[in-house]
Amino acid sequence: MSLVASLAIGAAVSGRAPAAGLRLGAVTAAVSGSTLTVQTSVTPAGARAQRYYVWFELVPAGERRAAYVSETVSGSARPPAEGDNPVAIRQPLDVPPGQYRLAVWLHERVRGAVAEADRWSGPLDLRGTDPAELRARAPRDVAVASAAITTGHRSPAALTGTVRLRNTTAAPRTVTVGVGLTDSTGARPTSTTRWAPPRTVTVPPGGTAEVAVAENVAVWPGAYRPTVEVRAGTALLDQLTGAAAVRVDLDQRLARTALPAGHLMVATGWPPATWAGGTRRTLAVTVANLSAERVTARLLPVLAPADAAEPWRASRISCTPVDATLPPHGRATLRATCRLAPGPAGSAPRSAATRPDGAGHPGRPASEAAAGPGELRLSYWVHERVGAAGFAHSDGVFALVPVRVTGPAIRR
Repeated sequence: MSLVASLAIGAAVSGRAPAAGLRLGAVTAAVSGSTLTVQTSVTPAGARAQRYYVWFELVPAGERRAAYVSETVSGSARPPAEGDNPVAIRQPLDVPPGQYRLAVWLHERVRGAVAEADRWSGPLDLRGTDPAELRARAPRDVAVASAAITTGHRSPAALTGTVRLRNTTAAPRTVTVGVGLTDSTGARPTSTTRWAPPRTVTVPPGGTAEVAVAENVAVWPGAYRPTVEVRAGTALLDQLTGAAAVRVDLDQRLARTALPAGHLMVATGWPPATWAGGTRRTLAVTVANLSAERVTARLLPVLAPADAAEPWRASRISCTPVDATLPPHGRATLRATCRLAPGPAGSAPRSAATRPDGAGHPGRPASEAAAGPGELRLSYWVHERVGAAGFAHSDGVFALVPVRVTGPAIRR
């Protein structure tokens, strides 16, 4: 949708420095989609070309401080006899809808220094615009100049793209940039936002910095909007939320009762439909690293009766896992080779001895459990290495369709 901003030219105020050699022409502003374009022209007073610097600010009605400062456009203005010097500044429209004062500034170079030559201001009505991003309030010091983020459709949702920051102060600023997903039912980012680990970046004075986004965010199924926030310590400088929601779902073959307790999340699994007692299978899942650190992961499958309150204590399989190290924000396939013991599927394990602390298999019996014809429920448990102490639980999911056990197989 393309909208033209309402600009009250008649109410404009223009002023020039007494000895200025440059002046601004007529100013117009237009909004197309999420882009604001401000157009004007620069004319030298003399017969020679002069260097110019032009930018604009948006000041909320009733306030003195600018909520938005554009990039500076510079060039060489030709004398009037050689033609016009049009200037167009196109910027992302990342302020909330409302009424603003548009201020256009023109500076020139005088004896080696840059000084004000002309300025223009007038009301700008942006209440009818539909920006791609929404702000709750005006930014401070370091603002999100633009954000192009793509959201994956399966949890953990992959967030990829670029965030560009602008420092409106005269000093370098070190800030943290957070990216997350906000439940679309929430009006503003609150506790309904699930955040990825923040990143630290230093923005030069009056300059910009780009932050590459490559995150995995764990969420329940639902509709979400990407959110970007900038903080200096605990102080919130800016926060931007996308207007369009994206549907995120879980793998349709898996079910979960909780989001991950640690840094790893099971994204996809391939449970078998059948399994013959006494045989081996290699089970695998895709796991995402939700953190900004390298994490060593271990897959510990469990095959137990569907009504088992603690399935790891009633597992009918013994497994040999293969550890894998995931890079920050990365994904990997974890595998474990497992053997299903022969015997009646409904019989209890011969031993209840377990190791639920994560040092080994989460509940592997001291001796092999029995299994045979019937149906059992497969679950995947992912542990992560914690220091030198061993492994700790990170995530767990269940296969939606039970595994049909065939047999009994003949013990060899």
